[in-house]
Amino acid sequence: MFKMLITHGMLFSLSKSIVFITPLFAASLLTTESYGLLEWSLSLSMLIATLVSFAAGNTIAFEMVKNKDSAMIHIGKMYSVYLGMFLIILSFIIGVFFNEVAGTILAMSSFLVIQYALSAYIKASGLGARASIVDSGIYTVLLCLLLLIWFNNEAFPSYIEGFLIATVFLSVYLYLIMDTVVAINNKKIIAFFIRGLPVMTAGGCAILFFNMPRLLLGSESMLLVGEFSLYFRWAAIAITIHQFLIVVFFRNIYTASHEVFDKIIGGVVISVFLLGFIIILILDFIEEYNIQNIPLSGQNVSIQVSMVAIVALWALSASLEGLLYREGKSIHQVWANLIGIIALFIFSYFFINKDNVIYLMTIIWLIAFVAIIFYQLSIINKFISKGNLFLINWIFASIVVITIILLLVI
Repeated sequence: MFKMLITHGMLFSLSKSIVFITPLFAASLLTTESYGLLEWSLSLSMLIATLVSFAAGNTIAFEMVKNKDSAMIHIGKMYSVYLGMFLIILSFIIGVFFNEVAGTILAMSSFLVIQYALSAYIKASGLGARASIVDSGIYTVLLCLLLLIWFNNEAFPSYIEGFLIATVFLSVYLYLIMDTVVAINNKKIIAFFIRGLPVMTAGGCAILFFNMPRLLLGSESMLLVGEFSLYFRWAAIAITIHQFLIVVFFRNIYTASHEVFDKIIGGVVISVFLLGFIIILILDFIEEYNIQNIPLSGQNVSIQVSMVAIVALWALSASLEGLLYREGKSIHQVWANLIGIIALFIFSYFFINKDNVIYLMTIIWLIAFVAIIFYQLSIINKFISKGNLFLINWIFASIVVITIILLLVI
């Protein structure tokens, strides 16, 4: 057990280090506006890849668990490979002859399509920590390209060729590692798309909600996206606690009783919340002693505190989403995300052109997270746990109250 934790911990630390270091390295290397363009492009490419992949990764993973010879696995693999190749060719044409930014976004999307399928296959094979390495693939490619900028003093974006090479390499690897070949027909292909549609819708709503603040701010200025993203990236370091435990102990957590689930997730969310405030103290230390080459946000304490609360609620919402899926109530996660999206749209419509727009967008995002979790807990308390998630309910209320008090005081 100890050896497994060490191995998983090392692989997980490597992958998550890349995920968190790459955006911060980009922020230190690029102008704030160029960094904002990078974050905006990433957000849009994640949304595109989620929608066009038709949940191929999800289908691959669950079919692998049930039947390794399923035709759905082969269809999911081939669809991902062909789609990835189509998008990378399209990105090259658009990037060279029309718009380089649009070409780069499509190139990122092509890579993500392959990454999602490959990661799902590896997770379903029982290699969760190795899958986390694949999950960080797009950030690994970006880090390599940013290092080229560092050495050659170039500017973002001009990365289509890099993603072209990376997508082709990953596609070949996916094709070779998944050697399932079975007879397929039009009926099975149609079944693949029908099965993937609701999962794609749910995933699309989740990705849209998560990336909407950056997408909305991008309609105003990439500078705003850069400043907002830097606040978020620092706070998001705290989520590593949750992500590590979910990857390593996923089966234990989601096969446990509601009482045990309550204690584990409650403890994890508290840890994420506390680590977030430790990160704020570290940022203050960096600013006070003027440590060079570390990108800092505007040091607005109200935004920092709000981001810490958002990250803690993100961990809680993701955990509750898993419980809803386990209990066959996944449709309610779609409604939860739609509630968050609607709240973001409504509030941002009134405040997007105001002063302190980054602070207002952060508060709007926080309110939307609260609305999502309130709906999740309402469904779970009514139909699933029957009051057995006392600690989680108490922690949720405490985070909201503590955040409100801190925002009123500072």
